[in-house]
Amino acid sequence: MNKETQDLLKQAFFCPAPKRKMHFLETLRPRKITMADFVIMQVAYIRKAVWVLTFIIFGTAVICAWRGSDNTERMIAALLPFIAAAAVIETQRSASCQMTEIEAATRFSLRSIFFAKMLIMGGIFLGLFVVVTPIIAVTLKTSLIITAAHILIPYLITMIICLSLERTNPGRSNRYLSIAAATGVSICVLMAGEHIVMMTTNMSSYLFIILTILLLLVTAIECRKTINKMEAFA
Repeated sequence: MNKETQDLLKQAFFCPAPKRKMHFLETLRPRKITMADFVIMQVAYIRKAVWVLTFIIFGTAVICAWRGSDNTERMIAALLPFIAAAAVIETQRSASCQMTEIEAATRFSLRSIFFAKMLIMGGIFLGLFVVVTPIIAVTLKTSLIITAAHILIPYLITMIICLSLERTNPGRSNRYLSIAAATGVSICVLMAGEHIVMMTTNMSSYLFIILTILLLLVTAIECRKTINKMEAFA
């Protein structure tokens, strides 16, 4: 290639000197996002089916509690395990969609995504729990603490089972196992309704409170174990 051709190529592919380079690089810096902002952003990623299911359960629970039938407490306790299953299924989406490695390389780690979604779904359950429990206690003239324990126990049992399944059997099939676990707990609650009433009258109320506290501790431990397992992808 002669010199003239080389000069023509240099002119054709001439790269101008960079201007305002530092200003451009500064604009590429990610803006500061707090954990609260990140949690709010994750709300948009919760599937519509989960919101629909939650509102259906919420509406059913409020109507049943407001009507004050004798089976209200049992019906609500049998519905809430499905919210627990939905919460865990949402945290499983990274594994079921095979996105764990990609999400682990993003600005927020996989643990942060899990934590944010658990906060969102936990907040949904807490809102439902806070609204429905006093209505049941007032309508049926029962103890608020005992009513709360009866409602919490099936939810916590389902959460423990589903979190354990998430660690031991990750993948798409796990969502069906979580739904099966929630269905099993719900059926047990419906079938054991009369026996629970008899246990309440014969057993000290403190035992239900102690059982609820123990299940809360086990649920917290299961959440911690799941987060620790995700550290491998962080």
